[in-house]
Amino acid sequence: MGTIYIPATIEKFVVREKFVVREKFVVNTSSKYAKISYIGYLFSKWFLNKIEEPKPETHLQYADLLRASSGNHILAELGEKKETTLAEIFDLMIIQPTGEDDVLFTNDYNNNIFCVRDVNNELRGVRVWNVWNNDSWSRSISWRVGAFLVNNMWPDGIRVFSRG
Repeated sequence: MGTIYIPATIEKFVVREKFVVREKFVVNTSSKYAKISYIGYLFSKWFLNKIEEPKPETHLQYADLLRASSGNHILAELGEKKETTLAEIFDLMIIQPTGEDDVLFTNDYNNNIFCVRDVNNELRGVRVWNVWNNDSWSRSISWRVGAFLVNNMWPDGIRVFSRG
Protein backbone atom coordinates (compact mmCIF):
# COMPACT_ATOMS: atom_id res chain seq x y z
CA MET A 1 0.00 0.00 0.00
CA GLY A 2 2.78 2.45 0.79
CA THR A 3 6.33 3.16 1.90
CA ILE A 4 7.78 5.70 4.34
CA TYR A 5 11.38 6.82 4.82
CA ILE A 6 12.80 6.65 8.37
CA PRO A 7 16.04 8.62 8.94
CA ALA A 8 19.16 7.17 10.52
CA THR A 9 19.86 7.68 14.21
CA ILE A 10 23.21 8.43 15.85
CA GLU A 11 22.26 7.74 19.47
CA LYS A 12 21.07 4.64 21.27
CA PHE A 13 17.29 4.46 21.65
CA VAL A 14 16.48 3.93 25.34
CA VAL A 15 12.90 2.69 25.39
CA ARG A 16 12.24 3.62 29.03
CA GLU A 17 13.10 7.27 28.25
CA LYS A 18 10.84 7.55 25.19
CA PHE A 19 7.84 5.34 25.88
CA VAL A 20 6.51 7.24 28.87
CA VAL A 21 2.87 7.84 29.72
CA ARG A 22 2.16 11.55 29.38
CA GLU A 23 -1.22 12.39 30.86
CA LYS A 24 -1.13 16.13 30.26
CA PHE A 25 -0.94 17.82 26.90
CA VAL A 26 2.40 19.61 26.58
CA VAL A 27 3.32 21.70 23.58
CA ASN A 28 6.70 20.44 22.42
CA THR A 29 7.89 21.85 19.13
CA SER A 30 11.08 19.78 19.19
CA SER A 31 9.09 16.62 18.32
CA LYS A 32 11.15 14.87 20.98
CA TYR A 33 8.20 13.12 22.58
CA ALA A 34 5.03 11.39 21.55
CA LYS A 35 2.01 11.90 23.77
CA ILE A 36 1.39 8.41 25.14
CA SER A 37 -1.57 7.87 27.46
CA TYR A 38 -1.36 4.09 27.89
CA ILE A 39 1.32 1.41 27.88
CA GLY A 40 0.14 -2.18 28.21
CA TYR A 41 1.46 -4.65 30.76
CA LEU A 42 3.09 -6.96 28.19
CA PHE A 43 4.77 -4.02 26.43
CA SER A 44 6.23 -2.93 29.77
CA LYS A 45 7.35 -6.47 30.60
CA TRP A 46 8.91 -7.20 27.20
CA PHE A 47 10.27 -3.83 26.06
CA LEU A 48 10.75 -1.12 28.71
CA ASN A 49 14.26 -2.31 29.61
CA LYS A 50 15.37 -2.52 25.99
CA ILE A 51 18.06 -0.32 24.46
CA GLU A 52 18.37 -0.26 20.67
CA GLU A 53 21.63 0.58 18.93
CA PRO A 54 21.76 3.46 16.42
CA LYS A 55 20.27 2.45 13.09
CA PRO A 56 20.87 3.35 9.47
CA GLU A 57 18.20 5.03 7.38
CA THR A 58 15.52 2.68 6.21
CA HIS A 59 12.14 2.44 4.52
CA LEU A 60 9.11 0.83 6.09
CA GLN A 61 6.33 -0.63 4.00
CA TYR A 62 2.75 -0.80 5.19
CA ALA A 63 -0.38 -2.54 4.01
CA ASP A 64 -3.90 -2.97 5.34
CA LEU A 65 -5.07 -6.45 6.22
CA LEU A 66 -8.20 -7.21 4.19
CA ARG A 67 -9.22 -10.30 6.17
CA ALA A 68 -8.40 -11.81 9.55
CA SER A 69 -5.30 -13.99 9.38
CA SER A 70 -3.06 -15.91 11.74
CA GLY A 71 0.11 -14.20 12.83
CA ASN A 72 2.11 -17.18 11.60
CA HIS A 73 0.65 -16.79 8.08
CA ILE A 74 1.40 -13.04 8.04
CA LEU A 75 4.95 -13.58 9.29
CA ALA A 76 5.52 -16.18 6.57
CA GLU A 77 4.27 -13.70 3.94
CA LEU A 78 6.55 -10.94 5.25
CA GLY A 79 9.59 -13.22 5.43
CA GLU A 80 12.87 -11.60 6.41
CA LYS A 81 11.36 -8.11 6.11
CA LYS A 82 9.03 -8.54 9.08
CA GLU A 83 11.16 -6.94 11.81
CA THR A 84 11.00 -3.28 12.73
CA THR A 85 12.35 -1.37 15.74
CA LEU A 86 10.82 0.62 18.56
CA ALA A 87 12.82 3.65 17.42
CA GLU A 88 11.06 3.46 14.05
CA ILE A 89 7.66 3.14 15.70
CA PHE A 90 8.44 6.16 17.88
CA ASP A 91 9.53 8.16 14.81
CA LEU A 92 6.15 7.46 13.20
CA MET A 93 4.27 8.48 16.36
CA ILE A 94 6.00 11.86 16.59
CA ILE A 95 5.28 12.56 12.91
CA GLN A 96 1.56 12.59 13.82
CA PRO A 97 1.46 14.26 17.27
CA THR A 98 -2.07 15.62 16.93
CA GLY A 99 -3.67 13.02 14.71
CA GLU A 100 -2.70 14.34 11.31
CA ASP A 101 -3.35 12.01 8.40
CA ASP A 102 -0.20 10.12 7.54
CA VAL A 103 0.88 6.48 7.59
CA LEU A 104 -0.36 5.54 11.09
CA PHE A 105 -4.09 4.99 11.44
CA THR A 106 -5.58 7.69 13.65
CA ASN A 107 -9.26 6.81 13.46
CA ASP A 108 -9.81 5.54 17.02
CA TYR A 109 -10.47 1.93 16.05
CA ASN A 110 -7.93 0.67 13.51
CA ASN A 111 -4.59 -0.52 14.79
CA ASN A 112 -1.02 -0.28 13.56
CA ILE A 113 0.95 -3.51 14.01
CA PHE A 114 4.73 -4.02 14.04
CA CYS A 115 7.01 -7.01 14.74
CA VAL A 116 9.86 -6.16 17.11
CA ARG A 117 12.46 -8.17 19.04
CA ASP A 118 12.00 -7.80 22.80
CA VAL A 119 14.66 -7.46 25.49
CA ASN A 120 15.17 -11.26 25.35
CA ASN A 121 15.41 -11.27 21.52
CA GLU A 122 11.94 -12.87 21.13
CA LEU A 123 9.86 -11.63 18.21
CA ARG A 124 6.73 -9.90 19.55
CA GLY A 125 3.85 -7.95 18.10
CA VAL A 126 3.59 -4.26 19.00
CA ARG A 127 0.23 -2.57 18.62
CA VAL A 128 -0.10 1.21 18.35
CA TRP A 129 -3.46 2.94 18.31
CA ASN A 130 -4.85 6.28 19.33
CA VAL A 131 -7.56 7.81 21.43
CA TRP A 132 -9.04 11.25 21.06
CA ASN A 133 -9.39 13.56 24.05
CA ASN A 134 -12.33 15.90 23.55
CA ASP A 135 -12.08 18.49 26.28
CA SER A 136 -13.32 22.05 26.46
CA TRP A 137 -9.97 23.48 25.35
CA SER A 138 -8.88 21.38 22.45
CA ARG A 139 -9.19 18.09 20.66
CA SER A 140 -5.91 16.24 21.06
CA ILE A 141 -4.58 12.80 20.30
CA SER A 142 -2.69 10.46 22.54
CA TRP A 143 -1.14 7.17 21.58
CA ARG A 144 -1.64 3.81 23.23
CA VAL A 145 0.94 1.05 22.96
CA GLY A 146 0.52 -2.65 23.64
CA ALA A 147 2.25 -5.94 22.88
CA PHE A 148 1.09 -9.45 22.02
CA LEU A 149 2.33 -12.84 20.90
CA VAL A 150 2.92 -12.74 17.15
CA ASN A 151 1.15 -16.05 16.52
CA ASN A 152 -2.23 -14.60 17.61
CA MET A 153 -5.01 -14.00 15.08
CA TRP A 154 -4.72 -10.57 13.48
CA PRO A 155 -8.09 -8.96 12.61
CA ASP A 156 -8.97 -7.39 9.29
CA GLY A 157 -8.64 -3.61 9.04
CA ILE A 158 -5.26 -3.33 10.75
CA ARG A 159 -2.21 -1.78 9.13
CA VAL A 160 0.88 -4.02 9.14
CA PHE A 161 4.36 -2.50 8.92
CA SER A 162 7.53 -4.23 7.71
CA ARG A 163 10.94 -3.43 6.21
CA GLY A 164 10.94 -1.88 2.78
